[in-house]
Amino acid sequence: MISVIIAAHGNLADELIKTAEMIVGKQTDIWSISVTCEQGLDTVQQTLESIVRKIPGNMEILVLTDMPGGTPCNVACLVASQERIGIVSGVNLPMLISALNWRGGLALKDLIPLVCTEAKECIFDVKERLQRIYHKN
Repeated sequence: MISVIIAAHGNLADELIKTAEMIVGKQTDIWSISVTCEQGLDTVQQTLESIVRKIPGNMEILVLTDMPGGTPCNVACLVASQERIGIVSGVNLPMLISALNWRGGLALKDLIPLVCTEAKECIFDVKERLQRIYHKN
């Protein structure tokens, strides 16, 4: 089983977990870090390091962040020197659900490309897609 940590601005991480659990059920080994304006880089880093220390050393960790270049992602990069930690930016609900559904049966190196692909496949112009489906020539 791969532990999942979501690090994001505001309450996004907590809300993504709550929403995902509405769909896939209550989860274990999932953590959130909510980054606010009041927190400095050091505080966020200490929080992430504290969570990583709580996760058994033989367990891989997937850190999902909201955007590249933001504090959550930058801090994850500082902490992720361990090989057991992977980082993916651009977290969205399909990405999180995919990670939760597949984390029990895949290694981190296989889970990362899968969640990236599944998240990207859920980003499209809905009206254009429906027109293509229903108005085939």
